Amino acid sequence: LNGYDGALDTWIGGDNDSSGYYFDYDEDNEIVVKSIERDPITFTLKGSGTEESPYLINNSKEWKEATTRAKQDAYFKINKDIDFENKPFYMLGTASNYFVGVLNGDNHVLSNITMTGIYNVGLIGYNNGGIIKGININKMSLISSSSNIGALVGYNASGSVMGSNLYDINVTGGAVAGGAVGNLNEGIVSDIKLSGNLTGSYSLGGIVGGIGNTISSVTSVLYNGDITCTSNCGGLVG
Repeated sequence: LNGYDGALDTWIGGDNDSSGYYFDYDEDNEIVVKSIERDPITFTLKGSGTEESPYLINNSKEWKEATTRAKQDAYFKINKDIDFENKPFYMLGTASNYFVGVLNGDNHVLSNITMTGIYNVGLIGYNNGGIIKGININKMSLISSSSNIGALVGYNASGSVMGSNLYDINVTGGAVAGGAVGNLNEGIVSDIKLSGNLTGSYSLGGIVGGIGNTISSVTSVLYNGDITCTSNCGGLVG
């Protein structure tokens, strides 16, 4: 469902046409149609969304709820380590419902994430001015057939990505892919340590896949792994 919320009613985008139905995953990770009446799109996170009282994310269910508020200028804080093994993963921020707030990982670990998408694929699929910091990831697999793929951010229109440790990150397929950020259109990437492997077509980088024509910076980063692509391959930036 990641990235399809612009064309379909999904959990992330909500019931835009007021039909009373939306697409979601069931317990077997199969895509199904759900009823708003029977399975309402809820938001129960503690906090008020401010820096002083952030929305707290304690588990995969609360992460899923947070994705419905990506476009809200709010402060989110990961409060515990979260294991996503055998659970569908929902991006916090897509091209239609881009992320604009602050996500503070508070140095907790997100583990065993598997995600398949077409474009703008990452923990934050599309960041539009948001700040992502203190996110640690252990074991993440990203599979895409198109472009803009990164463990933390798929497409960074603007905003900052910093202070994260990413281990066992594997990106397969597509172009303009980075271990941390796929496409850095504008913004800052700093203090990133990453290990993993990237395989794709062009513009692949250990930390950042591609950089736009606007002002951006990539500083204090470290990558360890293998990169396989046809052109514009780089240990740090594609």
